[in-house]
Amino acid sequence: MFEFLLQIFNVTEFPARWTATLEWTHIVSDLAIFGAYAAIPAALAYFVVRRRDIPFQGVFWLFAVFIFSCGFVHFVEATAFWHPWYRFAAVIKVFAALMSWVTVVALVSILPRALRMPGLAAVNRQLAQEITERKQAEQRFELVVESAPNGFVMVDQAGRIVLVNSQTEKMFGYTRDELLGRPVEMLVPERFRKQHSQYRAGFFVDPKARAMGMGRDLFAQRKDGSEFPVEIGLNPIKTLEGCFVLSAIVDITQRQQAEERFRRAVESATHGKVVIDQHGRALLVDSRGEKVIDPVGATAGLTADLVAPDFRALFEAAPGLFLVLTPDLRIVAVSDLYLRATMTRREEILGQKIFDVFPDNPDDPTATGTRNLRDSLERVLRDRAADAMAVQKYDIRRPADEGGAFAERYWSPVNSPVFGADGEVDFIIHRVEDVTEFVRLKQRGEEQREETKELRKLAEKMESEIFLRAQELQEVNQRQRLANNALAAEIGERRRAEETLRASEERFRILVENVKDYAIFGLDPQGRILTWNAGAEALSGYRAEEIVGQQHSRFYPQEAIDQGWPQHELAQAAAEGRFEDEGWRIRKDGSRFWSNVTITALRSASGELIGFSKVSRDLTERKHAEEKLAVFNEQLQRTNHELTAANKELEAFSYSVSHDLRAPLRAIDGFSQILLEEYSAALPAEAQEYLHDVRANTQCMGQLVDDLLALSRLGRQPLNTERTEPEETVRRCLGELRRNCPGRRVEIVVGQLPACSADPGLLKQVWMNLLSNALKYTSRREAPRIEVGGEQEDSTGHSLYFVKDNGIGFDMRYAHKLFGVFQRLHRAEEYEGTGVGLAIVQRIIHRHGGRVWAEAQPDQGATFFFTLPIEWSQHE
Repeated sequence: MFEFLLQIFNVTEFPARWTATLEWTHIVSDLAIFGAYAAIPAALAYFVVRRRDIPFQGVFWLFAVFIFSCGFVHFVEATAFWHPWYRFAAVIKVFAALMSWVTVVALVSILPRALRMPGLAAVNRQLAQEITERKQAEQRFELVVESAPNGFVMVDQAGRIVLVNSQTEKMFGYTRDELLGRPVEMLVPERFRKQHSQYRAGFFVDPKARAMGMGRDLFAQRKDGSEFPVEIGLNPIKTLEGCFVLSAIVDITQRQQAEERFRRAVESATHGKVVIDQHGRALLVDSRGEKVIDPVGATAGLTADLVAPDFRALFEAAPGLFLVLTPDLRIVAVSDLYLRATMTRREEILGQKIFDVFPDNPDDPTATGTRNLRDSLERVLRDRAADAMAVQKYDIRRPADEGGAFAERYWSPVNSPVFGADGEVDFIIHRVEDVTEFVRLKQRGEEQREETKELRKLAEKMESEIFLRAQELQEVNQRQRLANNALAAEIGERRRAEETLRASEERFRILVENVKDYAIFGLDPQGRILTWNAGAEALSGYRAEEIVGQQHSRFYPQEAIDQGWPQHELAQAAAEGRFEDEGWRIRKDGSRFWSNVTITALRSASGELIGFSKVSRDLTERKHAEEKLAVFNEQLQRTNHELTAANKELEAFSYSVSHDLRAPLRAIDGFSQILLEEYSAALPAEAQEYLHDVRANTQCMGQLVDDLLALSRLGRQPLNTERTEPEETVRRCLGELRRNCPGRRVEIVVGQLPACSADPGLLKQVWMNLLSNALKYTSRREAPRIEVGGEQEDSTGHSLYFVKDNGIGFDMRYAHKLFGVFQRLHRAEEYEGTGVGLAIVQRIIHRHGGRVWAEAQPDQGATFFFTLPIEWSQHE
């Protein structure tokens, strides 16, 4: 062998072909091919190692070896130019050829299987189908769990709640969001929480289906802190995510209350009562019954009052599927319901062995019911404990008169031992529940694909529920008679509630039918009239028998129907829930009325549109009133425009007259002064007095013209409002007035004057007029006194000011004349003035959005009040 290898690598017989011309092209090309042929199998090997789930892995490895050997041939060819080992190259080529054909044979052999593989589209369809079926299974599981009458709580190994149903929410008062992810101990009373976490950890050490707290009273705690008695069944659920426990929770409050009522009824009986179980043991003894039995339950003295029950008759009539077996598995007793479910007769099966009566279906090679049942019964005899079996397929043979064929059945069995006085197992009670319908429901979802992980989880949970329900069913049936009384009371209460509801509905119907001012009627989804009240008849003129079944569009004018408005109203109401509109409608006699219409969509609990309610009201009188009001407003606007134009003309006339009177007045005054100064010596005293009167009246007339001009300017002068301090303005006005009457002693008190928003120039005119009036009308007082003050009224948003004097006052009967132009309450001979000053005051205050008024008594003085806004808002 060694010599063969030396011969292969011997190159002495072959000269080297190395040259420096064309050979480099061969060398570089062969090395490049070798590099590529080495990279391809490396990539294939990496892919196969990482994806061990792909089929045909052997073919991938053959391709890798074949491609690498072909590449190595090129490597040897590249080195042969300077190391001519042609024998070694031949061996490599033989190996490459061999691997090539091995790959071809392997590829051809797998072609049929590869062609049968589904394409990408088929895989996608199958995947979509599996997803759909998985969702359907999840929905079925959710419906089953949500519709269960018991509370379901699933907990992980950390004690966190991962699933609850709606009954759990009702039972505990928590919402689903408040429970999910929280520790299950929140549902346990505070005094049991520490022990509960220990019991939970112990359950996960050896998880198996069982009742929780055997022999103990269990309590749960609601959200409001109240406690209630419960029974809880535990069932482990093993998934890829770990082990979970599904707890079925039953509120037994009513059951305990019924038992207590029964116990009190027994205690209150006039004769002694003793309740005895099927073994003859006393379960309940009232106070009178104690007189006939001893404390340890001896039966002495019972013969006179008690009659031993027929326990076989009681057992056979029991509301459950029961079979009693001896330790050698012979049938000694059977319930009527068991006979009915298995289609057998009592006389045919008593004394027979169970597997002789119920063999496996010979037509089903996969039948395991007999073997599984035998194993369970042997465990009961060996372990001397009850054994709950998983759901079993155990077909039942039909009677001979029905053909004798086997009928498919599925059962949920539980086998329990019955011990004798010596402590040995005397009997086995074989109890089953027929779950065929449930299994068939599950199988219908498995006909198109294999059972998914979620469906297996659903089946396990349903099996747990069936087991727990079977346990509960036995206890509930035993207390059914006691519960009937409570049920009858509940039915009576429900009937009273229904009668109350019917009476309420009848009152509402009568109320609607007798409403006269509103038309109230119902429509179907297409707009046809279904109901009709008296108000609708009074409004439209149609009786119920004339209009019910007709389209509601017959109340609309033809132009509205052509525009599709009736259908539009219903569409808007259906989309938004409610639609309101006003428009003209047509009565039966053809007359028109203006109607306010409200349409409300009516939907079922599922959200489906079932019709509409329509309420109409006649607003024709209001419509006519609105039209008259519109006409009146239009006339009022025209009158306002005319009045505004007249005011503008009046202001223009006043301004023109004032300016035209100034020139002749100045001339009269000037020439009168010249006569007095230059010709007074030639004029008699009476003439000089006349000239003084002329000058005085001319000056008075000039002042009157100035006041009229100022009053006319107020209507055109813009308001330049700003924050103003009235106290400073008042002091400036008082300073000017004191200079005009030197030597006069007047007591003037200036109090607090809050700031306001006003035009400073116009506000000065207000204070100047009011203060000058106060000085003028106190001129004949020996101790004249003037008081100025104010306060801020936050409730009105205005500041209040006043000027008070102790002058001659005035009679309040003439107060309405105070602020009129040329209106004076005193003679000009007594007090000078033009009668325009207070009119100017009122005009300025009103332009600022305030008001002005006065209070006085004759010879007791007067007080003038006015208000100005604290913050400015535009007033005209």
